[in-house]
Amino acid sequence: MPTEVLPDGSYLAIMPTPREANSLSKIRRRYGRNEIPVEGQPIRVVEFTVTIHTDDGSTRTEKYRLVTTLLDHVHAPAVDIAALYQQRWESETSYSYLKPRLVGADVTLRSRTPDGIAQELYAFLVVYQALITLRVDAATAAHLDPDRISFLITIRAVRADLTSHTPLSAGRRRRAVLTDIVTDQIGPRRSRTSPRQRILRAATKYPPKNRDNPQHSTRTKHEIRITAPN
Repeated sequence: MPTEVLPDGSYLAIMPTPREANSLSKIRRRYGRNEIPVEGQPIRVVEFTVTIHTDDGSTRTEKYRLVTTLLDHVHAPAVDIAALYQQRWESETSYSYLKPRLVGADVTLRSRTPDGIAQELYAFLVVYQALITLRVDAATAAHLDPDRISFLITIRAVRADLTSHTPLSAGRRRRAVLTDIVTDQIGPRRSRTSPRQRILRAATKYPPKNRDNPQHSTRTKHEIRITAPN
């Protein structure tokens, strides 16, 4: 329930504590009215629609409701927050970097004890964090978005440096690695959509993509519109 509607179309609200939520639920059932929580976390809600226009002429519109603790609409406008929301799936990319690319898709942890497994996992995470830091440093030096720097190229550049016997100082070696990483950069990302294929498989609401169809991925244009609170 909004406590204040902001100029950019978003609104402030309070996310109640479990105790407060239970109390408000009883009031709603008994008296049929909603009340603003007294206890809870201050939040800001951005409601918006995303309309996707694809190259094949199709259009679809989806509604979203985003909750954030960024309460200042001047420093974090609703339109900017909505535009950044699609990057929430970047976490899946991180899993892909760590598991199949760094660890290896067919690699099984060698440890046979809980402490050994924990130690091995922490080792992989430390190496992963170091590579990501190097990737960001390379992007910053070249004034690029880190998305333009390939994680796989970063791994290869570091491995090549570790196996090289060229006598260079630590500073020169690092600069050489950064140069190699930036030289083989990825092209700019483009907006696209890849609809899933509906086929009969095991029970799941997420059918797989039709990878045999060359037209399964199409370019898109996105139109974001902030909507008034309901």
